[in-house]
Amino acid sequence: RHPFRMKGEYAPKERKDKPAHFHEDRWSPAVAIISYMISSAGTSCFQKLAINAFHRPLLLLAAQTIAGLVLLAFVCKQIKIGGIKDAILFTPVSLCFTGKVVLSMVAYDYCTLGTYVVVGSMCPLVSLPIEVWCFKEHRVRVSVGMIGSIITICAGVALYGMNQSKLGGQAIGIAALVLKTFVSVAYQTRQRYLMVESPVDINDLGMMLY
Repeated sequence: RHPFRMKGEYAPKERKDKPAHFHEDRWSPAVAIISYMISSAGTSCFQKLAINAFHRPLLLLAAQTIAGLVLLAFVCKQIKIGGIKDAILFTPVSLCFTGKVVLSMVAYDYCTLGTYVVVGSMCPLVSLPIEVWCFKEHRVRVSVGMIGSIITICAGVALYGMNQSKLGGQAIGIAALVLKTFVSVAYQTRQRYLMVESPVDINDLGMMLY
């Protein structure tokens, strides 16, 4: 019996089919998006500064990975990874994430931060069709505003390219960025699919570790 519930008061039943990462807070999506925008912008700036200072992008990536594992060690009891089937289903996400971060470090090394941000903004061109055609329960509804924003993104990328005279010197970085775009979309859409469409028994910390 709940200590603060009056006798005879109806107690709602908890859903038994909630995935490990499920949250009911209606403000969670907005907080998550804003937090991601801030952390992403900060990460991009500091990554570029660190690579310019050390000129060892892969060594820097290894140090960051070790630091992340050390931090996760403090919350190891809260990490939940389900059975072997869940781990196998999530393995492609881990592989895509590895490719994404390696390609990102190469792009940081060869591209300006502006080029990195502008080219990276084209991910919705690839991810939107996947979310429309491959998702059923959480399919994205395409609106006029969405189409308009994508057209704006394309126009911005075109204007940036037309006014950049040193893109030729960033060829390796741009190639890594384009490849990273496709790998990132595969990583993000597959992870979202396993979180909302066909949930696996792995919580947020488990996904971070894996």
